[in-house]
Amino acid sequence: MGSALLRVDSDGLGGGAEHAPEAVMYRTGTDGQQETGRLAAKDQFTPRFVFTHGTQGFSALLAPDVLAAVRCEPSVSYTEYNAAVTVEERENVL
Repeated sequence: MGSALLRVDSDGLGGGAEHAPEAVMYRTGTDGQQETGRLAAKDQFTPRFVFTHGTQGFSALLAPDVLAAVRCEPSVSYTEYNAAVTVEERENVL
């Protein structure tokens, strides 16, 4: 029987120790395009993608202090680490 190895694929997503790829989702009724523009100007980051259909939010590489500021915004529902993950099957060697 084999085991699985979980690997986070950085492939340009990770910003090193100083910045992490985050997805930020807004509360219902928030205009994602407008609010992302406001936050990007206020906290000086560049969004990688803005979600405007269905769910509203954005993804960006955020420094820890910027992430903390964004999390305190009343318009923000939640944030989560945003990276691709793969599972590799491995053979047990005993």
